[in-house]
Amino acid sequence: MKSIVKLLLFTLVFTIGLNNSLRAQDYAATSYKIQSIFMYNFSKYIEWPADANVGEFKIGVLGPDELIQEIEKMAAAKSTPDRKFVVKKLNSPTEANGYHILLIASAETQHLPAAVSKAEGSHTLVVSQADNAIAKGSCINFLVTNDGKLLYELNLAKIQGKGLKIASNLVSMAVNK
Repeated sequence: MKSIVKLLLFTLVFTIGLNNSLRAQDYAATSYKIQSIFMYNFSKYIEWPADANVGEFKIGVLGPDELIQEIEKMAAAKSTPDRKFVVKKLNSPTEANGYHILLIASAETQHLPAAVSKAEGSHTLVVSQADNAIAKGSCINFLVTNDGKLLYELNLAKIQGKGLKIASNLVSMAVNK
């Protein structure tokens, strides 16, 4: 009888752990899809200077393969003959040069200062998901609320200092400006 109870308890604990793990995976996949939509909207509602607005629209990503794959799907779906999206996985912040958008995933937060430094003086929009990222030089930072919603905050002065013009609707949807 004791062994049956132990087996049932083990099965219950394993199932709960597996279910929580699957929920975390589902959340990450959903978050990556939402972030890829944001990347497209940022490209659409932020205007780069004329000299930076020619040729391919380049997005560099320091982050997991799953995030990169979602952004690549967006790029394939949204590319047009006039505007082709190109996504590149970066292996280190030293490669963070020459992109329209540089996305630094939460798992790569330790690289944020170096990436911001590398993108300094360019028209690169630095997007992150890290605590205090705006204070560390990020232009846009994703925030996850307690109920799992993905929001963003802006460093408007930083964005404008890079010569970028941001649409008022993006500004109004930000939680901190």
